[in-house]
Amino acid sequence: MDEVKSKDLEWYHGLFPLVRKEVAEVTGTRKGEWTFLAEQTMVYIASMRVKVLPMIKHSGLDEEVISWHEPVNEDNSVFFDSLERGNTGKLIRSFLMASGFNLLASPMTIHDSFLHSGVKVHEVTPVSIVDFMHSDPCAVGDLPCGIDVSTYKTVKSYLEVLKYVLTCIKDPKELIGLPLQLCADNTVGVFGTYDAPYLSAFTDLLPSLKHKFLSPDIYLILWKFMDRLDSSITVNVWKDLTPHELSQHLCSVLPDEWKNVPHSIKLSDVTNKEIYVQWLQLLWKYLCARTDGDPLHHLQSWPIIPITESSLMSPSNGKHVLNLFSKEDEWGFQLRVVQLLRKLRCPEVSKEIIEHILCTKEMVAKLLQPYVVSPEECKDVLSLIDYLMANRSISFDSISIPEAETFLQYFQEEIKSYSQQHIDILKKLPLYEKHSGELTSLYSYSKCHLLSGSFPEVPDGLWNKCNCVFLSPKHHLQLLLQGIGASAIDVFDVYKMYIIPNFHIFSHQSRVAHLKYIRDTLVRTHLNSEQKEYIIRILSSVELIPSEDGLLKRADYFFDPNNKVFMEMEDKFYHLPKDFANDHRWINFLKRLGLKTTVTKSLFLQYVNRVAASAISCTSAALKRILDKSKLLADELDCNNDLRTPDTFKEISKIKFIPSARVRDNLRNIHPPFLREGTDVVPFICYNGNISEHHMELAWTSCFLLPHWAIPRRYEYISDKEVDLHQYLGISDKQSLDSVINHCQNICDRMAKQNCPETEDSVPRKTRETLSSVLIKIYKYLQQNINNTHLKTRLSNTPLVLVDDNKMLVRANQLAYKLGPLPSDALQPYMYTPPRALGPYDALFQQLGTEENATFQQYACVLASVKDRCKDNTMHPNEKKKVLLAAKALFHYLSDETYENNSESVDRLYLPSTTNKLKLSTELYHGSNHLIHRIDQSEYDFILPLTECGCDERKGKMSVDLLPEKHRPKDVGKVVSEK
Repeated sequence: MDEVKSKDLEWYHGLFPLVRKEVAEVTGTRKGEWTFLAEQTMVYIASMRVKVLPMIKHSGLDEEVISWHEPVNEDNSVFFDSLERGNTGKLIRSFLMASGFNLLASPMTIHDSFLHSGVKVHEVTPVSIVDFMHSDPCAVGDLPCGIDVSTYKTVKSYLEVLKYVLTCIKDPKELIGLPLQLCADNTVGVFGTYDAPYLSAFTDLLPSLKHKFLSPDIYLILWKFMDRLDSSITVNVWKDLTPHELSQHLCSVLPDEWKNVPHSIKLSDVTNKEIYVQWLQLLWKYLCARTDGDPLHHLQSWPIIPITESSLMSPSNGKHVLNLFSKEDEWGFQLRVVQLLRKLRCPEVSKEIIEHILCTKEMVAKLLQPYVVSPEECKDVLSLIDYLMANRSISFDSISIPEAETFLQYFQEEIKSYSQQHIDILKKLPLYEKHSGELTSLYSYSKCHLLSGSFPEVPDGLWNKCNCVFLSPKHHLQLLLQGIGASAIDVFDVYKMYIIPNFHIFSHQSRVAHLKYIRDTLVRTHLNSEQKEYIIRILSSVELIPSEDGLLKRADYFFDPNNKVFMEMEDKFYHLPKDFANDHRWINFLKRLGLKTTVTKSLFLQYVNRVAASAISCTSAALKRILDKSKLLADELDCNNDLRTPDTFKEISKIKFIPSARVRDNLRNIHPPFLREGTDVVPFICYNGNISEHHMELAWTSCFLLPHWAIPRRYEYISDKEVDLHQYLGISDKQSLDSVINHCQNICDRMAKQNCPETEDSVPRKTRETLSSVLIKIYKYLQQNINNTHLKTRLSNTPLVLVDDNKMLVRANQLAYKLGPLPSDALQPYMYTPPRALGPYDALFQQLGTEENATFQQYACVLASVKDRCKDNTMHPNEKKKVLLAAKALFHYLSDETYENNSESVDRLYLPSTTNKLKLSTELYHGSNHLIHRIDQSEYDFILPLTECGCDERKGKMSVDLLPEKHRPKDVGKVVSEK
């Protein structure tokens, strides 16, 4: 009540009689008149319902209105203000006045006077306020409403009213219907049993549902209230925020999609991360405060367990999380296990959030124990690691071998209690030290061996293929290794069962390393003779060496790289790789496995046929290599005793794999080699029927020549008998007369054309000298065969004699030692005398037609030669000169009575005519001078008078009549007479 108004009413209140308690209790005549009068006055006022008591109320215009009331009114009771005069009473008083409570402005002295006078009046009590609230709850406001618009006005005022009212409440049910429900959102409502609010200190767990929580400001008040209640009383006007209740509303705090999520949630991906962290701290503070069983049970679908890497995991997936922070005080082996699990970066409960709540490690560990993995439970740890490996959320890359052994020792402790599923998980762990010193998993292997020996590293693909792995024996892990089914094996069986049969999946380097181990160690020191034989035999049948195309081949596929024939003749696909070919140790080892080292007959025949086939269409670019191959094969034929047999020589004798010997350039200047005119292609020839190049000058144009390097040794001892192998090859030791004659004809005919009288001498001097040297050898050979009947027939018309200082080649029948009346050089270049230098071969030349004295036939040949030159044209002076000399010598020859008549061998005779042309003698005319002058000479072609030829007709010995009749000119006199 306003202090100013109270003072204003003090004078009025002073009018009321004051009845003291101690006086009122006096009975009978002992009371004084004034006392009696005062009591009766108070009774009168009450009985007559005199409205003498003021009540101040606020109007709607913030003005105070005084109303007057009787002390007692059963329908509308009024209450004296018994509230304390302090701040608490002031707050309650303001509330009551604002709510319409009939609060009198009269002091308690008047109340006491009425009461002492026997008038039952009312004062403010918690019960009266409860009754007032029950009678008109909405007097507080338009419920539910905010506290600021209610008659409470402030939370502080509300709290004082609540505390005051609770003093009379013995059962929370008595609050039903009272407008004393203040929610966390500062909304005032009426207590009821339907949808009762939560009474909890953790209102902020559901910040969007504050209307469902009683205000935190009254939490302690109500808890104190409940502490004084009988424990059997059931509270239904508010309820506890149980984990189950909390779980029903978590969707208002956490995203819906988080519920039942099978994986962790990263807070780094969430906006307002700090808010979530604070909320989690509050949640775990709430959980630790719960004492009613398992608080996580109803929340296990939600990711509320903070784990490493700023993530959250649901309790239902808690077996994917380790609780290590509670084990940090361990020591020794247990501490090492904890450190290793942490090194694996296994998801673990994060201590960063939990450290901020007022809970011990033990409390948190106890809450988490049914849901997360503890290091004491090896099986759970195995399952956790299996899950992480399946999700590729764990890596063992940083684990060392000693650390891996620590892990295995840890898991070994419960090896006897493991199910097959646990054994399978245990095999998956990449913690087993392979024999090569690396860590591996055993899960993909059906066989696991303990190998005490050692061998080079093998590719992982091998063990995958064989489902096998080799581990180093570990005595301190014997129980575990036995439990997973590892068995012992020796090195020999490893190679026999696994390595050698699977060489094809090895890398080249790995395969070489194992072969080297077998070569240098296994077969030398580790195996008995039977095992060595087995290893060699199995290696011989296995494809283990890569060929050029990358495919593996057996050792017998390849050829000895030290054999030049193989290296040249075999395709590179059959060549050993360099790392084998360049090491004699490999060569010796591979020989035991079947490496081809010797050129057999069948191989040699393949090679020579291959060269022969290549030679047919070889290009100039490929020629050198083919020549090299041919030389190698020829050398092999000479030195390989396995090939030096009559049968072999006979089979290869007709195969054209030998290049014809190169003819020397000085000889080629004379004539191209046999069948090679106009081409540089080197012909390939066989042995059979050909001769050595040593006979080159006698036959290079008429046959092919075998190079000297291609001719193998002639003799070989076979079965203690000396055998001439050349006869099986068909090599001729001497050139044939026919080939020499052909050769002679070839070079002489060619050189004769280059030195004919009609052309200028263009042959170099050295070539002429070479030709002379060659012809001398030919003369010598021909003279050795002078009695051959074909000699004269074939060479009589060949210009094979070099004359005129080696400048001219003439036939042997163009030679005569004497030319009758003419000088020796008179008929050159049509007829010569034999050079003195060729005297040793006179017999040969004479056999071919050279005469001691020139004959009719030879002179006729001279005339015929001139005719061939001048044809039907007029002879030029030099030609006429030679013709006149030849005619002179002819008639001198005919005039000699001792001449040998060989005119029959002359078919045609040409003689000079008066027209200065050479004419067939039978087409010419002759006659006496007086007759010739009498006839028309233009009608006849007369022979040139013999006097003009140097013949003296006056002596009567020189006349046309000396000519044989078949060559004699016609007598013009007879022709004229007939006409």
